[in-house]
Amino acid sequence: MTFFIFFVGTKSFLNNICGQSDTSTERQILLRQLSVKSGKKASWINCVRHLLAKYELGEADEYLEKPLNKSQWRSKIHRTIVSYWKQYIDKIASTYTTLKFMNTEYTPGKLHPVLQVGCLSALEVTRLPVRLRLLTGTYK
Repeated sequence: MTFFIFFVGTKSFLNNICGQSDTSTERQILLRQLSVKSGKKASWINCVRHLLAKYELGEADEYLEKPLNKSQWRSKIHRTIVSYWKQYIDKIASTYTTLKFMNTEYTPGKLHPVLQVGCLSALEVTRLPVRLRLLTGTYK
């Protein structure tokens, strides 16, 4: 979860810079970093490039040319990250025999339907580990 917060914060910072005027100092620094820094050195812009490539969000240059407003940006980032991790989890889960009966109708970031309980009593909470063990086939 910490990585997700870092990622969203980094992306928001990038979007804020992209939305500034052409004469702003931050935008000029970003343009210089994009032109000078190679992919091998440890720098902020290389981390951004890596994250953009990982989630297939395009290049930073595209956002400099056509900046998105804040709500469009957040919506795009959220949709892309949720889609990426859902595909990743589904792909990995199919390789585990203990997860073959897992219900794949879920949304990353929200509780799995199996874990949703009718009330928040202490008894229901103590039943959750048993449900998880039954779900994953590791009940002994």
